[in-house]
Amino acid sequence: MTETRHGNALTATLTGVLDQLRARHDIGALEPAVHFEGETVLVTGANSGLGRGIARDLALRRASRVILACRSGIPQTAEELERETKNPNLEMRHVDLADFASIEALVQGLKRDGIVLDRVFFNAGVVSSGGAQTREGFELMFGVNFIANALLTLRLL
Repeated sequence: MTETRHGNALTATLTGVLDQLRARHDIGALEPAVHFEGETVLVTGANSGLGRGIARDLALRRASRVILACRSGIPQTAEELERETKNPNLEMRHVDLADFASIEALVQGLKRDGIVLDRVFFNAGVVSSGGAQTREGFELMFGVNFIANALLTLRLL
């Protein structure tokens, strides 16, 4: 049996149970005074859920450019958020994180347009229980939630 940092399976299980029972401390909301004026930000998965909420908050906090990188909801998501936030500096960029060529196209488009990002919010993700795969043949959830984010990070650097 391979040795782990817990020593054995029983210790690892008990550690996990104790972690679940420990009191959690809410870190609270981002201070209202925090703003992103002068910054260009990119949010993956910004067409719905948490990603949309992040993009909305960044727009309300006066980000100079909010790029919503999504595989769907183009262009209506940016139009809706622009109406909600009164920030005209939102734009959509297509990316499908299950397709590495799509990631490369996003990065090349940003470079071609001279866009330098100050912050990236990696929010896009999938939950997959079937045998679905990325275009490159990786299990879909692993490919999108891990490999695609690593690839996007490396290509943006």
